[in-house]
Amino acid sequence: MRYDVPRLALLLVTLPLAALLCDAPNVWQPLVKREVPRVVHVHNMWDQKVPYATGLAWQRQLHAQRVEVTRGAKDRMPHDSILVLQHHPVLTLGTRSTLTNLKTKNPPFELFRTERGGEVTYHGPGQLVVYPILDLRAYCQDLHWYMSALEESVIRTLGSLGIEGTRIAGRTGVWVDGAKVCAMGVRVTRWITMHGLALNVSIFPLISPKWLDDGE
Repeated sequence: MRYDVPRLALLLVTLPLAALLCDAPNVWQPLVKREVPRVVHVHNMWDQKVPYATGLAWQRQLHAQRVEVTRGAKDRMPHDSILVLQHHPVLTLGTRSTLTNLKTKNPPFELFRTERGGEVTYHGPGQLVVYPILDLRAYCQDLHWYMSALEESVIRTLGSLGIEGTRIAGRTGVWVDGAKVCAMGVRVTRWITMHGLALNVSIFPLISPKWLDDGE
């Protein structure tokens, strides 16, 4: 897929995710207007290529601050945050990922083991990465619902550009014309989220270049 990156980034950070509520477990629900708007700090760095280690450290810092509050370490809860950026080429592994999904013994890029779920994933220029640091207690305390909400956010974004994104039953992510364009993997601690989604804009299919196996 190739489309206007600045417009796509703007759409992604103005998605309904920051105002979603849940009425039933595991089911994504439409927007419900809040009496008091929830503040979300958006760090929209769509045009910047951030080293993966730098982005990971930033996420961990924001996440740790939120988790500390839930443990009573601080009185004031920081605002929710969403990071939007690109990375230099890198491969990441989830907590249960194995190197068997790599089709080469010598990966062409640096490899990071992370605390997220999901399988091996490529990040690089031409791909928008979105990291929501949210307190799900303010939205819906259900991980399946949250993953569905992330998918819905991407599907809505693509739809606003005239692109039909779809789900595949039993799998996580978003597909266009049978090709996976968005991969997802998250970590949730005390209902505080980190990691998130990677949406292809102008690069090869996300999990299936010649040296990766689509393990998701």
